[in-house]
Amino acid sequence: VACFTGVAEARLVAGIDGCSAPNYAVPLASLATAFARLASAEVDADYGTAPRALANAMIAHPEMVSGERRSDLALMQAGRGDWVTKIGAEGVQAIGIRSQGIGIALKVADGQKRGLYPAIVAVLDALGLLDATARAALAPWARRPIRNYRGIETGEVRPSVALTPQSSPSAISRA
Repeated sequence: VACFTGVAEARLVAGIDGCSAPNYAVPLASLATAFARLASAEVDADYGTAPRALANAMIAHPEMVSGERRSDLALMQAGRGDWVTKIGAEGVQAIGIRSQGIGIALKVADGQKRGLYPAIVAVLDALGLLDATARAALAPWARRPIRNYRGIETGEVRPSVALTPQSSPSAISRA
């Protein structure tokens, strides 16, 4: 984790997420860097072909990353072999874009997924990564209706995205 994120091992703070897997708190830019490295098709200076093998396995079997009807599956299917991604606890999503050599990390401040999904789609679109096929595949994730107790749609969650390199609440990093 220290190697891939560039965060000194002594500065890593360990925690447990909803999957009970050990995880580490790292800055968004560091998480984006790690996913750029993971997605890279190049041989890694420290880990050889292992990151590429892991990314290829995730891309080949995205349903094994987090299950069905989840953002990881939808995003990797929409990326058609170019994107590797994993959702995290409390409104975090990280994506590596192989063809661009970039990593993206998003964090929704309130930790809710209802704002995360539209933000992910908006960021990918703002970066010019969505063609018509990917945009159609991710359309259900881009719009999150708000319904009242009777099921009547009363509004929707809409993203407001302004991209700047290494900015908060999202970070973009090159490998």
